[in-house]
Amino acid sequence: MKHKLIKRLTMITIVMVSINAAAYDFEVNGIYYNELSDNTCEVTGDDSGWGTYSGHIVIPEKVVSSGTNYSVIGIGSEAFMGCEDLLAIDIPNSVVSIGENAFSGCSGLTSVTVPNSVTSLGNGAFYSCDYLASVALGNSISTIGDKAFYFCGSLTDIVIPNSVTSIGERAFGLCGELQSVTIGQSVANIAKYAFTACTKISSINVLSETPPIIEAKNTFETGTYTQASLQVPENSLSKYQSSPFWQEFTKINGMSGVDGLYKNDNIKIATKGGVIVVKGIDDEPVIEVYDALGRCIFFGQGKEIALQTPGNYVVRVLGHSFKVVLQ
Repeated sequence: MKHKLIKRLTMITIVMVSINAAAYDFEVNGIYYNELSDNTCEVTGDDSGWGTYSGHIVIPEKVVSSGTNYSVIGIGSEAFMGCEDLLAIDIPNSVVSIGENAFSGCSGLTSVTVPNSVTSLGNGAFYSCDYLASVALGNSISTIGDKAFYFCGSLTDIVIPNSVTSIGERAFGLCGELQSVTIGQSVANIAKYAFTACTKISSINVLSETPPIIEAKNTFETGTYTQASLQVPENSLSKYQSSPFWQEFTKINGMSGVDGLYKNDNIKIATKGGVIVVKGIDDEPVIEVYDALGRCIFFGQGKEIALQTPGNYVVRVLGHSFKVVLQ
């Protein structure tokens, strides 16, 4: 109750600051845009400053206004803020930046895919998206801003791609259902409170051979250091065991490879030649497959995913993450 009250008061404050701040240059098919330069534009909201969009919004790569062709390269600050009836968003590969609080308070969103074109993810980008349970981050993002996914209470797992170098303050704070975290090879710094109040984290996989700097012990909850299993590169195990704050984890294991079969409840992931096979579920769920560099190489429905290259992969299905090796 206390967390919900704090969240509501914070959202009200953001809205009061933003009222009448939104403005747009032109509108095409119900989507509002601000002109930037060199025939480029970004998505914004209308002048109401709150809850402009609803339903399923598909952002185009290009739009035409008054005879001018524009490339859509950004989603502006607060563009979708407070759009509680926004249920789905398609972001095109032309977009390179998502601004501060761009989707803050979009409580109807349940999943989002950030394309590989996006390099900048602003502070509070998905703040307080209550029912956001699935997030696929593209492999070009360099930083995850402060409070980027703060108060996303339905998020169960996150794979941070290898392009990311830093994780901001409270970036995943108060993600109360978060259980599995994979941190890519290039992450060098994790800010204080980054995973505060994430009390259900049970698995952390860090791919960097050099332990990222943890700014403070409160980066993780106290209980996380004793309850979570920490997997690190085997040849760097001793570095983590002597590194500030990483050494606080009581369950540190080195990983040099993974088995071909992993289980989670009724779901099983197996390998057959160069094919990843999903077993134990009747429907064809949405599958995400990430390679060793943290790149999303498959996103779609199915139970069998054919891959040509042997190696280590992370498979995400129905909120669970599995590590798989193809021989």
